Amino acid sequence: MTRDDLQACHGRALATAGRLRLPLRSRVWKGQAGEFTGTGTGSSLDFQDHRNYLPGDDPRHINWQAYARTGNYSMKLFREEVRPVIDLLIDASESMWCEPAKAKRAAELVYLIAESARLAGTNPAIHLLRGDATAAVDAPEL
Repeated sequence: MTRDDLQACHGRALATAGRLRLPLRSRVWKGQAGEFTGTGTGSSLDFQDHRNYLPGDDPRHINWQAYARTGNYSMKLFREEVRPVIDLLIDASESMWCEPAKAKRAAELVYLIAESARLAGTNPAIHLLRGDATAAVDAPEL
């Protein structure tokens, strides 16, 4: 594939990614700190719930006002906010790139998934697979 073919694939992927989105916001995720709602409790500013104190809990999160009222220790729980990681695995074997139509379709899919992930607020981690070898690559500015 030529550079012009790749740029055309990228343009089509950008247009499609603008209309179709990965379903990231409809799921509950775990990961590093970010803007998506996680499955657990975290350290955001958004209050989520209370629960009873358990030995080993961080005393900084004890609700001291509730303790003053009730005499029982309770913990303040805050919403967890995460940034999911999307792993994009690319088959880099010769068979994926031997026919121009197959290479074009593969490039379109790579661009579409990478751009959809970026538009959803994540950065994809790209991994090239070829036989038993695996190589992680930095996502280029597409």
